Amino acid sequence: MTLRGVVVDVSDPKTVSTQYGESELVEVTLRPDRGRGEPTTVTLWNKWTETAEYLEPGMELSVTDPEEREYRGEQQFSTTGDSMVVVEPDFLVDVTDVRSWVQCPRMYYLNKIGGVPNAYPVVKGTIVHEVFGDLLRGRDLDESIDERVDEAGLELGLLGRSAGEVREEVRRNAAAIEGWLQQGTLTDEDRAADAVDNSERDYGPAESEWRSEMTLVSETYGLKGRADAVRRGMPVELKTGKNTKREPRFHDKVQATCYALILGERRGDPPDTGTLLYTKNAAVERTEESGDLSPAKEFSIGSGFLKFVLRSRNALAAMEHDASVPTGYEADAKCEYCFEQDTCMAVSGRLGQESKAGQVGSPIPEEEREYFDRVYQSIERERRAVHREYAKLWEQTPEERADDDRALVELEPTERRELDGGTWELRARGTGAVSKIREGDLVLASDGDPIRGEAELARVERLGGDEDDGDQPEIVVTADEPVELRRIDVYPSEISADRMLTALHDAVLTQSPAEKDVLFGRREPEFEADVAR
Repeated sequence: MTLRGVVVDVSDPKTVSTQYGESELVEVTLRPDRGRGEPTTVTLWNKWTETAEYLEPGMELSVTDPEEREYRGEQQFSTTGDSMVVVEPDFLVDVTDVRSWVQCPRMYYLNKIGGVPNAYPVVKGTIVHEVFGDLLRGRDLDESIDERVDEAGLELGLLGRSAGEVREEVRRNAAAIEGWLQQGTLTDEDRAADAVDNSERDYGPAESEWRSEMTLVSETYGLKGRADAVRRGMPVELKTGKNTKREPRFHDKVQATCYALILGERRGDPPDTGTLLYTKNAAVERTEESGDLSPAKEFSIGSGFLKFVLRSRNALAAMEHDASVPTGYEADAKCEYCFEQDTCMAVSGRLGQESKAGQVGSPIPEEEREYFDRVYQSIERERRAVHREYAKLWEQTPEERADDDRALVELEPTERRELDGGTWELRARGTGAVSKIREGDLVLASDGDPIRGEAELARVERLGGDEDDGDQPEIVVTADEPVELRRIDVYPSEISADRMLTALHDAVLTQSPAEKDVLFGRREPEFEADVAR
């Protein structure tokens, strides 16, 4: 059972004596059925009282596996040892954002408004991740490196990096991946399954299989992300840095544990082990570094850690409820050790924001700060609209999705074919229905259930053609992993909101005063005279 409703009231925390000793509790009054039901009370016990600290009326709250009892004629609920509490469950928080939030809420905010820089560590990390996926699909290492470096040629050229230099560095990182995989990538049963004719093969992942770049969405916990890999049901995350300690870094464990939480929702019980693969460990000479240089580092995942990452996710979702700006005091981060400290202080100073790191510089004019705040709020409202589209993936029936032109359903799989490079071409017969999906779109291809079934991000290559039967057009998509193609859905994307935030940041915080004078109407633009051709 799951209790879900709109928060009406939150009591002050109380400490009470129980048979197990003193415990803290908070009583929350909810209106179930999206606020249409009669008020009911749910008691949050112990660590879940932390979640109540940032609950506000109007937010949605979900409690799984609550204990139900009747008190003075009223049905009341309380959390149990198995309960999970979720704030704003329809706001799908990206797993990497939970990782950033645990590092420091200000870092999460700075990453959000500043965008991903065209920096070499970022580009190299993307290449290594692509090579990792290729190796899992059985591709030749050198062939993969050559292709992936060529694909990133423009970014590398802008950074002044030569292809040969990058290939060699990626190869040193990939050595960690290849060596680890040689310990047992696939079992004999997996290899036998691969040998079966395509028409007979079961394309759902067996417990012993690898899955690379697995798309995961949780309707229960309000999380989404793309796990680097899943091995025997356990998350594997790739990091291109080094870590000479025996334990994975804490925030890296947080990321992998978020994926474990989603996998547990899909498969009944969450995995009890996660793995972090630090590829740079293999590129370090043992004479240069001491400590544990083994690339793969496993860690245990217990219920306490699962609940911690969910509480962290809740804190982020609560802040985003009204698009508040974090100060950094929400976490235990130490600013003096943070590589973003200077940026954090500069942004805080320019925008007049409170920050744990402090402020430097003079604030921009009040007119510009008001503009920044107003447009920031508007963009975040747009983001919430995207999240409502995500929720429709599980709230609407397949027929409702099709009627809204957001999906093509009841497809009949006809063929799967592995392409050069290890990706897959999936074909199916359609019903002749139309939708907003177009050739070239990125979609969610699934076996009929994009959330709890098997689903992969796919690119639409073809939606029928002149030679097709008009009533049953052929649909062709390509994906990293094979699925039984019975449905494709419009995949909601936040990329527009992300890019608008980055544009806002650059326009207000990085442009010269002369350029901003035109933007804010303080002077008319000036144009150079026509130059004779």
